[in-house]
Amino acid sequence: MKAPAQNLRFKTVLDNPNSFIVDMIQDKLGFFWLINTARGLEKFDGVKLQTFSHDPDNPNSIAPGQIIAMVVDADNIIWLSIVGSGLERLDPSTNTFTHFRHNERDAFSLSNDTVNAILEDHAGNLWLGTNQGLDLLDRRTGRFTHYKNDQREKADIPSPQVFRIFEDKSRMLWICGRTSSTKHISPGALSRFDPATKKFTPYLPDSVKANNGIPGNWVRDIYEDNKSNFWIVTDAGLYTMDRNTGKCTRHYPDPFHAGPLSQVPVTGKEATEVVFVTEDSSGAFWIGLGQHGLNRYDPVTKQSKHFGLLYDFLDLSASEKKDSITGLNIPVAFKGVSSEDGLFWVLGLGGISQLNYKEKTIPFYNISKAALAIYLEANGKNLWIGTNKGLLKTKLKKVIPYFH
Repeated sequence: MKAPAQNLRFKTVLDNPNSFIVDMIQDKLGFFWLINTARGLEKFDGVKLQTFSHDPDNPNSIAPGQIIAMVVDADNIIWLSIVGSGLERLDPSTNTFTHFRHNERDAFSLSNDTVNAILEDHAGNLWLGTNQGLDLLDRRTGRFTHYKNDQREKADIPSPQVFRIFEDKSRMLWICGRTSSTKHISPGALSRFDPATKKFTPYLPDSVKANNGIPGNWVRDIYEDNKSNFWIVTDAGLYTMDRNTGKCTRHYPDPFHAGPLSQVPVTGKEATEVVFVTEDSSGAFWIGLGQHGLNRYDPVTKQSKHFGLLYDFLDLSASEKKDSITGLNIPVAFKGVSSEDGLFWVLGLGGISQLNYKEKTIPFYNISKAALAIYLEANGKNLWIGTNKGLLKTKLKKVIPYFH
């Protein structure tokens, strides 16, 4: 049974006002790896943090610079990218880093030393979005195949800079870039790539294909839900997209009022900044609103509930800034992550918060007997208490005695 949204409460896992956690992955051994803009790469075991720093005297240490992207592959190898320092391969069993850099004299080297996105697809291929297009790494030889924004070759990469790569359930890759007013740059902010045919299909922006294109100038996030609906987040808002026609339908998450995920503005001052969209283990959608916290949308009840702070940097009036008393104290939510155990994590400015659907709050009962053992049924409804006088069963509202 799903927990009612009004009863859900986050707990703070990492609390540091000076930290900005922008990404988190879980490796095959259960450890979490964090990108912290203040301290770089961190490993989290649930209690302690281990920080990996550049050591100029150790060639096997992490390269210097700001980490952008990170994935764990099927072999439990961590791949991460660093601004201006290329691609890093980390073997967690030895804590050693292998570096991949661009070499002008090697046509098979990394195309650019800034890698914005990393994806391992269903077949184990490692794809990289760089400032010079899309790369595919052959891990056996260390060579890279390049797909660049070159109109002469009709590559149709959305732009020279690839910021996001996503694989959908039909095994198509979606390449996110940025549009530009310069004719020599992109046909659009989004392109579909078929790895089998090596063919790109561009999706034109609204400025080119009015009312039937990709709104905005760049795609921030892509998500395919469990019903195969295709969500995109652009700098213009939140949309679902028909992949056959390219038509986008806008959704207006309202952090100020509970209700459905409206397709029209309902307050006149809706939050236009949408950072991410994802699903949790209960099937609910979480929509990251940046400085406006998060909205949780239940597709069954078609109701939304707001979590976190409402904060407007231009208007600090009491009506704009309020706490929804949900335990989510992150001022700016950057990403939502579901882990293998069903927990939902929110990353952002100030640390990490966690939501556990399985966590139960058991009220105090005065049973006037010595409690020797307790057992909570898997459905969370019934609690059994073994006492020195017999057995008690409680439905968390009513105690039923089973005495001889």
